[in-house]
Amino acid sequence: MAIDDLDILRQELPEVFSNHAVPPDWEEDWLMIPIDDPEAFQSEAENPPDFELAPGGVGMAQDPGAPSDAVFSPESQVPDFGDTVFPGVPSAKGPWTEVPPPDAFAFYLPFHYFHPTWWGVYIVLERLHEFADALAKYSGGVLTFNEALNVGKMFLYGHEAFHHIAEAFATRLEVTHRFPIYSDGFERVYRRVYGTDECIEEALASAHGYRKVKTRAFRRPNDSRKRGAALSALDCYIKLCPPGYRRALEFVADSHFYMQGLRLLNRTTMKPSHQFRGRDHLFGYRLLTPSLALAVSRAG
Repeated sequence: MAIDDLDILRQELPEVFSNHAVPPDWEEDWLMIPIDDPEAFQSEAENPPDFELAPGGVGMAQDPGAPSDAVFSPESQVPDFGDTVFPGVPSAKGPWTEVPPPDAFAFYLPFHYFHPTWWGVYIVLERLHEFADALAKYSGGVLTFNEALNVGKMFLYGHEAFHHIAEAFATRLEVTHRFPIYSDGFERVYRRVYGTDECIEEALASAHGYRKVKTRAFRRPNDSRKRGAALSALDCYIKLCPPGYRRALEFVADSHFYMQGLRLLNRTTMKPSHQFRGRDHLFGYRLLTPSLALAVSRAG
């Protein structure tokens, strides 16, 4: 599936698309900075990230071994989509028991609702700084702030990109069945279980981000110590996440990841006869690479 295919799909299957509005004053309140290679990992030894700023004064975690109070600095905001719920929606409102979920730092706007202008993955820069500060602390000081910034970016992009994987698979079914499977299947189930440990999509999304860090971070040059510290930091963070998200570590192994992917499919398809087997159904489909942009609050 290519970007141009979305235009064709929208013409041929208008019943599966709908237009959702971005928040009022979206363009006035937020500056969007495109990132050309969203899955690239830059170690500090190569080049510092071109989006680096000084870490904020208020961090997400005070001690790497203790739960965080999840306090954000006043200027740290995410776009507020109100009471709208869809996979990847920015989590603008707490309180959270311990730490905010990944969707409080980044978000995904599905092409079913935000094509052609705004669909894609966004990472909120100020929140990314707070996340990086927490990861550096969770690593016991092994990761520098710049390194933690890159680990956080890769994890968050992987998390939000998984929402795109699920959406793209729903689109594959919509082409053959000509029925709004994404909104009436995937999103319907998501709304019903969101906020509980039955929200497998969020667990798999965080597992996907974790797996991206495991396979790509600190590989060129190879630094197993730094990579291990990054994964340990993510372990600490994920265990403190809200329900659903906190189950990610159960699914990072290949067999569990693909098994739960099939479970997600079989819960969200419309008919009991649509039972899927084998990993290729969800993860073997040729996908778009969702665009990535840093969202920077103009209020800062």
